[in-house]
Amino acid sequence: MTLTVAASPALENIISSYEAGVANVSSLLDATHLVFNGLQESFQTARQERAEINTRLSDTLSHNEHLRKKDFDRMMQGILALQEARESETKNLLNGYIGEQREMADTLRRNLEKFRRSLAVGEAQRFNEFQELNKAMLARQDQRRENITAKLKEFQEEQHALAAKFRALLIKGRELRITDLRAMLGEFREKRLSTVRGRRHDDKNRAASANAAEKVAQKGAENGTGE
Repeated sequence: MTLTVAASPALENIISSYEAGVANVSSLLDATHLVFNGLQESFQTARQERAEINTRLSDTLSHNEHLRKKDFDRMMQGILALQEARESETKNLLNGYIGEQREMADTLRRNLEKFRRSLAVGEAQRFNEFQELNKAMLARQDQRRENITAKLKEFQEEQHALAAKFRALLIKGRELRITDLRAMLGEFREKRLSTVRGRRHDDKNRAASANAAEKVAQKGAENGTGE
């Protein structure tokens, strides 16, 4: 199958598709930077709220059961370390995503330039190859965005749930006991472990789907090149 440069409607469509892909990734980068900045503010607000709640819980348990502050801090150490690790993980996740999108935009630009050079020397038969590469790359972008969105949502829900649990303890007031705090911390740890196991399973499935899609795209590109 031989395509000439004059067979322009389809070729113009793929060029427009590349240009739209580059513009889409660039816009996504801008939006992701805004999300990252908002997340930084959210982390700061959450840390301030945690510090306030911890102080009130420590004071309440000190009054109700004479719990020493150093013992309270020791009980809370694990969950606070976990929250800090989750914040760091989420920031690294977004930073990595920004880097990936920047690299994808550069790759799309390079591919577009290659395609234009091919057209200039009459290699219009590479139409299918570039079309499949473009589709595969944008499909991976969509999958990655869905993955990032799901993890951010999971993190936010986890933060809100934990804050709600702490507030529920504070509501107990004079009835609050050390056993209540221990039970809440144990419940949270179990919930966290369950979430991690579920996420690993989901990540494995997403990776398998992405690999399958990439193989299909590569096969399509090879077929297109051979025509």
